[in-house]
Amino acid sequence: MYDYISPNKNFLILLISLILSSLLLAGCWEYPYPPTPPTTPTPPVLPTYLTEIVVQPDTMDLEEGESQYIISVTAYYSDSSTTNIPLTNCSYYIYNPSCATANSSGLITGVSTGTAAILVTYIEGTLSKTDTIIVTV
Repeated sequence: MYDYISPNKNFLILLISLILSSLLLAGCWEYPYPPTPPTTPTPPVLPTYLTEIVVQPDTMDLEEGESQYIISVTAYYSDSSTTNIPLTNCSYYIYNPSCATANSSGLITGVSTGTAAILVTYIEGTLSKTDTIIVTV
């Protein structure tokens, strides 16, 4: 009692087996193992900009004819960094120049009794920041 399988059936079984095997292998290669994790996008780097300057000291008491240099001008930036600014990179405007003067190197001189305000300005790119020193003579 042998079942007789015709050559056409053998060929058909072989053909179906090959097709199924090919589909199975093709499906496995579509997704590599292990799967690649998605990449996290890098956040953009924001530009750093000047937020303020601080002049030290913020007040001076001088005698007539006495001179004193500004100790420092510090720039503060949006990324919380700081840097010291050379005094010659600043500009100085004096309210009440009959009381005190300032030169381009940051030297403040008492002229006569009274009070003067000296505005110290630093320009970086398109930004300008100012701080004030009050001088009493």
